[in-house]
Amino acid sequence: MSRASPFHVVLLILSLSCAPSAHANVEAAQLLLKSAQAHNASGRPVEAEQTARELLSLASSLGDPARQRLGAAATFHLGVALRSQGRHADAEPVLRDALKRQMDAWGKTSFQAGAVETELGICLTSLGRLSEGAALLRSAVAHLDSARNEDALPQTYKARGMLARTLIQTGEDEEAEHLLRSVLAAPPGGQAVERWRGYAQINLAMLRNRQHRHAEAETHARAGLALAEKHLGARHGNTNEALYLLGLSLLKQDRLDEAEAPLRRSVEIQRQRGTDHDYGSKSQSYLYLGGVLEAKGNLAEAEQLLAEAKELASANGSRPAQLNTLRQYADFLSRHGREADALPLFRQATEASDRLFAQTRGVDETARERLLQHNFPIYAKAVSNLLRLHAKTREPAHAREALAEVSRTQSRLFTEQLRVAAAARFREDRNFRRLEEARADAITEEIETSRRFTLLGRLDPVSGEALLAVPSDDPLVRPRQDADLRARLAAWRKAQSARKEAETALWNDYPSYMELQAPRPVTVEDLQQRWLRPGEAALAYFLLKDRLAIFVVTQNRFRLVTSPAGREEITRLVSAARKPMEQGGMAALKNLDPAVLHQLYTHLIQPVAEDLQGVERILAVGDGTIHTLPLEMLVTRWGEAERKAYAEAGKKGDLSEYAALDYAGGHYRISYWPSLAALAYQRGQARPQARFKRQLVAFADPVFEDGEGTVPAATRAVLTNLGGLNRGAIRIPRLPETADEAREAAAILGGRHDLYLREEAREARAKGKDLGDARYLHFATHGLLGGEFSQLKADQGEPEARTRSLAVVAEDADAPASPGKKADRGQPSLVLTLVGNEAGEDGLLTMGEVIERMQLNADLVVLSACNTAGEHDTAKTGEGFAGLTRAFMHAGARGLLVSHWSVESQATKDLVVETFRRLKAGKSADLALAEARNQLRTGHSRTLGVSQAHPFFWAPFVHVGD
Repeated sequence: MSRASPFHVVLLILSLSCAPSAHANVEAAQLLLKSAQAHNASGRPVEAEQTARELLSLASSLGDPARQRLGAAATFHLGVALRSQGRHADAEPVLRDALKRQMDAWGKTSFQAGAVETELGICLTSLGRLSEGAALLRSAVAHLDSARNEDALPQTYKARGMLARTLIQTGEDEEAEHLLRSVLAAPPGGQAVERWRGYAQINLAMLRNRQHRHAEAETHARAGLALAEKHLGARHGNTNEALYLLGLSLLKQDRLDEAEAPLRRSVEIQRQRGTDHDYGSKSQSYLYLGGVLEAKGNLAEAEQLLAEAKELASANGSRPAQLNTLRQYADFLSRHGREADALPLFRQATEASDRLFAQTRGVDETARERLLQHNFPIYAKAVSNLLRLHAKTREPAHAREALAEVSRTQSRLFTEQLRVAAAARFREDRNFRRLEEARADAITEEIETSRRFTLLGRLDPVSGEALLAVPSDDPLVRPRQDADLRARLAAWRKAQSARKEAETALWNDYPSYMELQAPRPVTVEDLQQRWLRPGEAALAYFLLKDRLAIFVVTQNRFRLVTSPAGREEITRLVSAARKPMEQGGMAALKNLDPAVLHQLYTHLIQPVAEDLQGVERILAVGDGTIHTLPLEMLVTRWGEAERKAYAEAGKKGDLSEYAALDYAGGHYRISYWPSLAALAYQRGQARPQARFKRQLVAFADPVFEDGEGTVPAATRAVLTNLGGLNRGAIRIPRLPETADEAREAAAILGGRHDLYLREEAREARAKGKDLGDARYLHFATHGLLGGEFSQLKADQGEPEARTRSLAVVAEDADAPASPGKKADRGQPSLVLTLVGNEAGEDGLLTMGEVIERMQLNADLVVLSACNTAGEHDTAKTGEGFAGLTRAFMHAGARGLLVSHWSVESQATKDLVVETFRRLKAGKSADLALAEARNQLRTGHSRTLGVSQAHPFFWAPFVHVGD
């Protein structure tokens, strides 16, 4: 026998508390509640809706506590019925009302409230509001677990399963699997318990398919199918879902004939059930069966199924399902040469993906990054479709749209962080507060008026007319019902209008804030009319599997070109170019092959060289590994004459062979940006008028060890945890030349300055709120890339090159220090004074502390440490510059100088000092850096006695921002 539901307990209490004269109505209510529950449990939501509305009407005629508790139960079942029909927008206000009623009746932490939180969480997740949905489902799990009520076990397992499903969507696989395993580990129970154990198997099948572990997915799908058929029947939604997940796992294993049978059965179930049932993602079996038939060459039926899937997903209201369906259908059309037909579907898909991602704010950032990676193919295929369409039609509009789509992929998390920071500053703006309060009030009113309308009726999806849910047969009552319904609809639409009016005003005055909720792409028109300055060109790259797209935009020109080198080839070449720099030492530096640098030039710059003629400044936005490469080091010519000259000069053995090469840096001034959106944001922000009280604030030559040569215990613990040392000792060499670097910069700039050297270079000073009046901010110390350490060991017989990287060296000089499990959790940091710090300070200025504690208005921040650009050559997420670069831009820096690899300290000092000399002369930061580079290339390393013409010395630093 199945367990009694929490709402049967409600009726037992009510029947004992009512007067005899009220028993008849309570008994009628009991029958209605049982009926509504049975309809919902059996997958009959239309019948459940009708019964719940009747119960709600009856409950309103009772006295308390019957009215309160029966009304709560009726509203709950009405919300479940609406959600189960895919009417999620209608269900949300009803379930919110049910949650309030249940909390009033039973308490905020009751299992009755937990049941409603579960349904509301499912509803919000289906609407694409994954962060809100996950929060409600977590609350539901906590409340149901704490109830320790055996009758609530099925609801507990349901909440865990639904939370797990949401976490799978947001990429939080480990926690999702833990929840599902906890359900499977529970002892077997009755039908209600076994239903959710089966659902856990179904969710594990979904997870394994997403992880491309399709054989395991098949096992879980078969287990879930057996439990669903046994306890719920052959036509239940869980049975259907198990069938299409089984079909998918077989399809992905190329077992097409085996996959077709369960998928056809799933489609048949859905066609029999009609459209008034929501299986959460009922369009999926149509998609997967379409995939099987496409693979078998039956394109006509495959397309018919994909078209049906699109209509089902649209009617269903589940936004993740709509996104997946649009993506699959568009991809099908594009694969078969129908790019024009695919175009509107790709547009809808990328816009839907943007909205869904915006609604995950509050989810763990690592999980959101995984979600970006999961959804990246949507954008890549949309761009690829536009490129093919452009090649066929030569229509400029397609090229322009391709750039807009590319802008959606660039540095999403960082751009959002910038907008969040702006939103925080807007709180001090009276007009912003007024508009946001008006919008919040309108949203509250819209939710309430929507709830009141939905309790009485619904909108016809075709005509848009208001329809009564339970029209009366009484000719005297019906007109009052109709008038009441029209009045409720008018109030709802008035609230919608007020919300839209406030949002329009916010879009006009505070677009960066509104783009947090509804991101907009950057267009060619935006760049040409608003963001680019005379003499500038935006140069944006997009890597696809089989090609590279290059976009050039100036104020009066736009061009798209493609190169046949795809992601794998560019990644290989960039890795080959960076490897000698990362290894260091003379032997490795001699391995830098000019042919590789020239190949990269032919792919990245040569195709648009004519478009860049006459351009004074390039604003470069990379993609993938291109973000990790200074374009200035690319070699423009590598013919027979250049090869001979290079070979002859190489006989000297001092790296002077690199002096005669023609580098791109000699032809172009380049500033780098994480994304086109970051460029638009930065230039669109109204900054406070610069009133610099100090020309320079510098932190240099920190103290790393106390008098006995050791790092304090607390700081050593932090460094050891970050580096994961097994038996190593931390040795941090002093950088005395950094103090000279800071002093010379201050002398060149003149005016007021503050130099924090040795013991004064403290973390607490850097995090103070008084750096906003400094024009230039300079950190000259070791840099620590989160979780990354390198063992610095001079080549045998060669002088040691001191670099500005944190060295972690094992006690055995020949044994490398091994990063431990926590290495990847370390935040990028600048190493400041490690001794004598205040309580709570460890001497490491981390990325998080820069974001949270620093408020800057600097024209330029110079990070003359190693690898402060922050991206590895394995970068794949499109996030662009990472770590400290992001952090200082977030804190308010207009521009930065950052490095791409561990830098030789004396060369860095010379480069930074010469850059400041040119800044003092009034030159822009990018020009000052370019001229300083050119001067450095003509010199010799005093430390190593070799030519500084090698890019290792002059190329690591790049200018980011304005």
